Amino acid sequence: MAILGGLITLVVAGLGVGQATAQPVTAGTSASPAASDPFAAFVGKTYSSVSVVGTAIPGGGPMRVSFGTGHRIAMSTGCNLHVGTASMTGSVITGELVTGRMASTLMACPPPRDGADAWLVSFTSVPLRWWSVGPVLTLASPLHTVILVQQ
Repeated sequence: MAILGGLITLVVAGLGVGQATAQPVTAGTSASPAASDPFAAFVGKTYSSVSVVGTAIPGGGPMRVSFGTGHRIAMSTGCNLHVGTASMTGSVITGELVTGRMASTLMACPPPRDGADAWLVSFTSVPLRWWSVGPVLTLASPLHTVILVQQ
């Protein structure tokens, strides 16, 4: 956990140094896939939360995020699976993640997990800032920061 704390400190400390403005990703560029579309660097990867700053996920989570081809994303916080599309802007280490309309399974989860879906919908209702260093992915809204590790 000390290594993760140091990595988080390194990521947060580096945010104010040489910060670039995120640019929208456009199709048809000649740059490498990861350089022109940050989402490409995450395809095939799954992450699981190890820490939440702000209101905890009801039921304790964890939050899981999987990235698929065609800008598909799957997310869960311990109850239903939410799937849809997402777009990313920025570089291969930081930027903005915006989820499209998500469909979900309709499992009735008992308390306290019954609030997990509402937590996830609220979290993803705004563009999320993201940072990625090695196996660590951090997603942040104005009210929550979720630190995830690649599985």
